[in-house]
Formats: sequence, C-alpha cells, structure tokens
Amino acid sequence: MGYILSKFNIAFLFCILFQITTSFAQIIANSEYLPNTTIKDKEGNKGECDVWISKIGVNLPLIYKPATEERGIRLYGISLSAKHLQISGEEAPVNDVTACNFALTHFRTLSNKRWGFISCAGVGINKCQHLPIGSENLSAFALCRLDYRIRPKFPIGFGLAFTNNFDLPLVAPSFAISYKTESGNYGIEVASMAYDLKFRCYRKFGEHFKLALRTTYDRIGSPVVIENGKDQLFSYNYIFSGLSPEYCFNKKTSIGASLGYFLWSKMAFRERNLMSIFHSPEKEYQGEPSPFVSAYFVYTLF
Repeated sequence: MGYILSKFNIAFLFCILFQITTSFAQIIANSEYLPNTTIKDKEGNKGECDVWISKIGVNLPLIYKPATEERGIRLYGISLSAKHLQISGEEAPVNDVTACNFALTHFRTLSNKRWGFISCAGVGINKCQHLPIGSENLSAFALCRLDYRIRPKFPIGFGLAFTNNFDLPLVAPSFAISYKTESGNYGIEVASMAYDLKFRCYRKFGEHFKLALRTTYDRIGSPVVIENGKDQLFSYNYIFSGLSPEYCFNKKTSIGASLGYFLWSKMAFRERNLMSIFHSPEKEYQGEPSPFVSAYFVYTLF
C-alpha cells in the first residue's frame, strides 16, 4: 500500500507541474494544425494563414527517497518542454516562434501523508523567427503549491505561480484537480499554471481505448524587433476544444488524435514594458473560429 501511495504522489507532482499526465516519467509529443485560418486586424482587413503548433515535454525524476517513519516522500526531478508556433501565409505577421523551458522540481509529503508540498523553479528561452538569442529572450518562472489527497484517486492542489515571461512580471493562482472513479473508467482533470488552463474529461472503453473531451487555453510569445527598431513583444493566445480518441498499445505507449474547433485566437504586438499590459496592443490580429486537427504520442519511461 505504501508503494502505491508513493507512486501516486510522484505522478501527481508531474501532473500539475508540466501538463496533465498520468505518470511521473514520460515523453509527450503533440502537434496541432489549423488550415486556412482567417485573421482580421483592427482596421477590419482580413487574410488567411495556416497555423502549426507543436509541443514536446519530458518529465524525469532524479532522486527519489521513499517514506520512512520519521518523514514522508522526497522527490527531486527535472522537466523539459518546448513549443513551436509556425504561421504561413502572406498576411502572417510573424512566421515562427519557439519557446523552451527547463525546470528543477521538488516534492515532499508532509507528516500525515495526505498533504504534499510542491516547488518548481526554472528558466525559459523565447525566440522569434531568425533573431539571435540574447538576455532579452530569457525568462524565469517558479511555482509553490500545496496538494491534498481527499481520496487516493481524488487529489487537489492550490498555490501561486510566478513568471516574468515576455518581461512582464506576473503572479497568478495555480491549481490542479483530478478525479477518477474506483474502476478508473471515468475521470476529470483541471490544471492551471500562471497563464494557461487545461480541462479534460474522459471515458475508458476496455483496456485499450479512451475517449476524452479537451478544452485548453494557452499562449506562446517572444520579444521581437520590428520597424524603426522598436522593442516589442509578440504573443499568440488561443482557446480550443475537441474530442480526443486515444489508443493504448500497452501501459507505456499510447497515441491519440483530436478533432475540434479553435474557439478564439489572437496575435498581438505590445511595447516591451510593464505598463503595456494595461493598454490595448499596438497591433493585433483576431482569428475567426476554425476547425483543427491534432495528434499526440505518450511514452512512459517507467
């Protein structure tokens, strides 16, 4: 029983640090495609472009100390992730943006074993198009969160997340809630860290097939230099929702796809200073709702 609870706590750690996952050591790859997306600027001028969003993440535990009579579980690990946004089309304001993140993580259970404490700190690099990487591309982020296990399959967590991504300091609430039925056939997961929000509910059919409904709000951005040498920040924000059938070959490997709609998206340019968040962007392009298709791959290391 102690081993099962220990494994549960480790899984919950990485579930809320990087993205909703089911194990503490995983490789996750995901790609989303929006063909013929219509964008509109402030003047009402319209254009079309194709949008690709690709993501990859790796969660690895480095040091694991099991619980003893005197203290709870101790876990130290790393999380690596990357996003790439590619926009093609004559009207595209930016062609590609890449964001990479590296984080050190720590998790420990407290004395009564139902409570756990999670901390995370890392750095990110946000790069736009072919501009060289410098200090202006670096960002930092951190997370502190308490989690509480109401039941073995019903954990909740609340805390604070900090990021100075895009040179704009931000402190935001961070939370994660997940629930599974005793049989494991039904589940729901909700998680947020600073400026993203992920929701998923699913139903299992047998040992190999799962059908989920996913809704996600996310963003990617980078410093850019445009005409007249202005130092600005570009960001792409989006919300999508869709159905995701998933096939599990075994306990380690699964593949899935999503079909749905990008409900809302916006590309914006802001001045690179704190006050810009209180004003309308200098340039912005609103994306009209459009269908999308995505595919993902999950491999559990152990």
